[in-house]
Amino acid sequence: MLSGDAPPREVLETQVEGDFLVENDPRTTGALKGSVRQAYHYLETGEAFCDREVCRLYNAHSHEDLIDAQLREPEFCSEHAWLYAD
Repeated sequence: MLSGDAPPREVLETQVEGDFLVENDPRTTGALKGSVRQAYHYLETGEAFCDREVCRLYNAHSHEDLIDAQLREPEFCSEHAWLYAD
């Protein structure tokens, strides 16, 4: 068994760069847009979440899943893409 101090935050952030949202991360706004869209979608349709992990309406249960669902392309699955096409 090893023990010791945890590495400095900067070291940890470098090791997992891109896997987590951190303070002043420019991707935070994009992730929040997805959460707002989920609430809007529920109010408009009554559908709570999408079951497809490839959709921004997916109910992510971990930080990694949230990053993946909210910040990758395409934004929505084929079932929901037409609803939110620009």
